[in-house]
Amino acid sequence: MASDLDLLLVASAKSIVLELHSRVCSHRTSLKTLKLLDCYKVGDESVSSLAQFCKNLETLIIGGCRDISDESIILLADSCRDGLKNLRMDWCLNATDSSLTCVQASWKEMGFGAC
Repeated sequence: MASDLDLLLVASAKSIVLELHSRVCSHRTSLKTLKLLDCYKVGDESVSSLAQFCKNLETLIIGGCRDISDESIILLADSCRDGLKNLRMDWCLNATDSSLTCVQASWKEMGFGAC
């Protein structure tokens, strides 16, 4: 079974998509912070897996992950609404204002201000 430290080490590499997906999908995790900055192979499937299996996620940095779209961001906002406090998604070119509005609505429900 992979530890949270294993996931963080794997996430630091650019070619993490398949390994991250298989490790995250294999068990629920208490992972709280994940930095995937400029991991161009990370897309909706990976973010959807995070939403499904990493409900304790507090910080997610996916800036530069250009294959991420509204679909997975909205799922993430809904699934992690109780814990997600920091989301960096600059240069996610397929994400639109629709997903940002959903994230902002989730954060307002938790008592946070604007994005």
